[in-house]
Amino acid sequence: MSRTVIREATTSLADKGLVAARQGWGTIVLDPSHWSLLDPLVLDALFQRADRLEYLDNLIEIRTTLECAMAAGAARRITRDTAAMLTGLFEQLRSLLGHPAEYLVADLEFHDAIHRIAGDRFGRAIVASIQGKALSSPMYTGKPTRAEIETTHLAHHRIYDAVIAADADEAATAMREHITQSWARRRPRTANA
Repeated sequence: MSRTVIREATTSLADKGLVAARQGWGTIVLDPSHWSLLDPLVLDALFQRADRLEYLDNLIEIRTTLECAMAAGAARRITRDTAAMLTGLFEQLRSLLGHPAEYLVADLEFHDAIHRIAGDRFGRAIVASIQGKALSSPMYTGKPTRAEIETTHLAHHRIYDAVIAADADEAATAMREHITQSWARRRPRTANA
């Protein structure tokens, strides 16, 4: 390899917080506390590691914090037009109960609609970034059964009702229970699972 290629690769790794070039020391690998964890390549690598379950647990904590706030925000900002849009998405979810793969796609659209109604662009971007990478992990998604989809739909119904009713506290509580209980049902019992 040429020195130019090595220099560019080292610069790219340094931009991600993975390495640092130190005068007299050369290039050293940095402690994970310096890594740019929201960088798409770093996230992708984290969710492929043997200890990815630790990162997935952390993802759930982050999602819960952000999505509860966004569900409450959506309930506070709901309008006639956004209520009609959310109702259409909820009805689409109901129509897909017998089609788990399609339901999961509509599920993401339903959550994203709540994020958009809340108007939290930064929170929405963070959730989309971390969740997009996590979805590539079978530990995160798995293959849901019809019963699991029906349980998820009941949780979505509760979130939908709270947002439409402009009940911010209930929307946040319903979202928290939905995310944490969904992960509790799917989470492998050990890191080796």
